[in-house]
Amino acid sequence: MPRRLAIAVQGVVQGVGFRPFIYRIALEHRLAGWVRNRTDGVRIEVQGPKPSLDGFLHDLRTKLPPQASIEQLQIEEIVVDPADEFVILSSDAEAAPRPSLPADGNVCADCRAEISTPSEQRFRYPFTNCT
Repeated sequence: MPRRLAIAVQGVVQGVGFRPFIYRIALEHRLAGWVRNRTDGVRIEVQGPKPSLDGFLHDLRTKLPPQASIEQLQIEEIVVDPADEFVILSSDAEAAPRPSLPADGNVCADCRAEISTPSEQRFRYPFTNCT
Protein backbone atom coordinates (compact mmCIF):
# COMPACT_ATOMS: atom_id res chain seq x y z
CA MET A 1 0.00 0.00 0.00
CA PRO A 2 1.50 3.36 -0.99
CA ARG A 3 2.23 6.10 1.52
CA ARG A 4 2.74 9.82 0.87
CA LEU A 5 5.14 12.09 2.73
CA ALA A 6 5.30 15.88 2.86
CA ILE A 7 8.90 16.93 3.46
CA ALA A 8 10.02 20.48 4.30
CA VAL A 9 13.76 21.06 3.89
CA GLN A 10 15.59 24.15 5.12
CA GLY A 11 19.25 24.96 4.71
CA VAL A 12 21.46 25.55 1.68
CA VAL A 13 19.04 23.94 -0.78
CA GLN A 14 18.60 26.57 -3.50
CA GLY A 15 21.08 27.38 -6.22
CA VAL A 16 23.01 24.16 -5.59
CA GLY A 17 21.22 21.63 -7.83
CA PHE A 18 18.95 20.38 -5.03
CA ARG A 19 15.68 20.03 -7.00
CA PRO A 20 17.30 18.04 -9.84
CA PHE A 21 18.96 15.87 -7.15
CA ILE A 22 15.56 15.21 -5.54
CA TYR A 23 14.07 14.45 -8.96
CA ARG A 24 16.85 11.91 -9.70
CA ILE A 25 16.55 10.05 -6.40
CA ALA A 26 12.74 10.01 -6.64
CA LEU A 27 13.00 8.39 -10.07
CA GLU A 28 15.66 5.94 -8.84
CA HIS A 29 13.24 4.79 -6.13
CA ARG A 30 10.25 4.81 -8.54
CA LEU A 31 8.31 7.37 -6.52
CA ALA A 32 5.59 9.82 -7.56
CA GLY A 33 5.10 13.37 -6.34
CA TRP A 34 6.79 16.74 -6.75
CA VAL A 35 9.47 19.13 -5.51
CA ARG A 36 9.39 22.94 -5.50
CA ASN A 37 11.37 25.86 -4.14
CA ARG A 38 9.73 28.00 -1.49
CA THR A 39 10.97 31.19 0.07
CA ASP A 40 11.83 29.24 3.24
CA GLY A 41 13.51 26.24 1.58
CA VAL A 42 12.24 23.33 -0.49
CA ARG A 43 8.98 21.39 -0.22
CA ILE A 44 8.73 17.79 -1.40
CA GLU A 45 5.73 15.50 -1.62
CA VAL A 46 6.70 11.96 -2.43
CA GLN A 47 4.65 8.78 -2.63
CA GLY A 48 5.23 5.06 -2.99
CA PRO A 49 5.81 1.85 -1.03
CA LYS A 50 7.46 2.17 2.39
CA PRO A 51 10.77 0.51 1.35
CA SER A 52 11.10 2.96 -1.57
CA LEU A 53 10.32 5.93 0.69
CA ASP A 54 12.90 4.72 3.22
CA GLY A 55 15.52 4.48 0.46
CA PHE A 56 14.62 7.96 -0.78
CA LEU A 57 14.96 9.44 2.73
CA HIS A 58 18.31 7.70 3.20
CA ASP A 59 19.62 9.14 -0.08
CA LEU A 60 18.20 12.57 0.78
CA ARG A 61 20.23 12.61 3.98
CA THR A 62 23.44 11.00 2.70
CA LYS A 63 23.95 11.87 -1.00
CA LEU A 64 23.44 15.65 -1.12
CA PRO A 65 24.92 17.76 -3.90
CA PRO A 66 28.40 19.03 -2.89
CA GLN A 67 27.36 22.57 -1.90
CA ALA A 68 24.00 21.64 -0.33
CA SER A 69 23.39 21.24 3.39
CA ILE A 70 20.27 20.50 5.41
CA GLU A 71 19.66 22.50 8.59
CA GLN A 72 16.14 21.27 9.25
CA LEU A 73 14.08 18.39 7.85
CA GLN A 74 10.39 17.99 8.72
CA ILE A 75 8.56 14.88 7.54
CA GLU A 76 4.81 14.35 7.82
CA GLU A 77 2.67 11.52 6.46
CA ILE A 78 -0.25 12.87 4.41
CA VAL A 79 -3.15 11.51 2.34
CA VAL A 80 -2.17 9.48 -0.72
CA ASP A 81 -2.71 11.24 -4.06
CA PRO A 82 -3.46 9.51 -7.38
CA ALA A 83 -0.15 10.81 -8.81
CA ASP A 84 1.85 8.48 -11.05
CA GLU A 85 4.93 10.58 -11.90
CA PHE A 86 7.46 12.84 -10.20
CA VAL A 87 7.80 16.46 -11.37
CA ILE A 88 9.66 19.66 -10.53
CA LEU A 89 7.08 22.42 -9.94
CA SER A 90 7.51 26.17 -10.30
CA SER A 91 8.69 28.07 -7.23
CA ASP A 92 6.14 29.04 -4.58
CA ALA A 93 6.32 32.32 -2.66
CA GLU A 94 3.76 31.56 0.09
CA ALA A 95 6.14 31.03 3.03
CA ALA A 96 8.05 33.72 4.91
CA PRO A 97 11.54 34.24 3.48
CA ARG A 98 14.42 32.49 5.21
CA PRO A 99 17.39 32.87 2.87
CA SER A 100 20.35 30.56 3.11
CA LEU A 101 22.96 31.26 0.48
CA PRO A 102 25.58 28.78 -0.69
CA ALA A 103 29.22 29.66 -0.17
CA ASP A 104 31.31 30.36 -3.23
CA GLY A 105 33.00 27.14 -4.28
CA ASN A 106 35.99 26.41 -6.43
CA VAL A 107 35.39 25.97 -10.13
CA CYS A 108 36.23 22.39 -11.13
CA ALA A 109 38.58 21.48 -13.99
CA ASP A 110 35.68 20.53 -16.31
CA CYS A 111 33.99 23.92 -15.79
CA ARG A 112 37.28 25.78 -16.32
CA ALA A 113 37.79 23.87 -19.58
CA GLU A 114 34.24 24.68 -20.68
CA ILE A 115 34.60 28.44 -20.16
CA SER A 116 38.00 28.40 -21.89
CA THR A 117 36.92 26.54 -25.05
CA PRO A 118 35.46 28.76 -27.82
CA SER A 119 33.22 25.98 -29.18
CA GLU A 120 31.54 25.37 -25.81
CA GLN A 121 28.12 26.85 -25.00
CA ARG A 122 29.42 28.51 -21.81
CA PHE A 123 32.61 29.96 -23.34
CA ARG A 124 33.63 33.00 -21.24
CA TYR A 125 30.41 32.75 -19.20
CA PRO A 126 31.47 34.13 -15.78
CA PHE A 127 28.85 32.35 -13.64
CA THR A 128 29.61 28.74 -14.61
CA ASN A 129 29.46 26.30 -11.69
CA CYS A 130 28.89 22.64 -10.94
CA THR A 131 25.21 22.71 -9.90
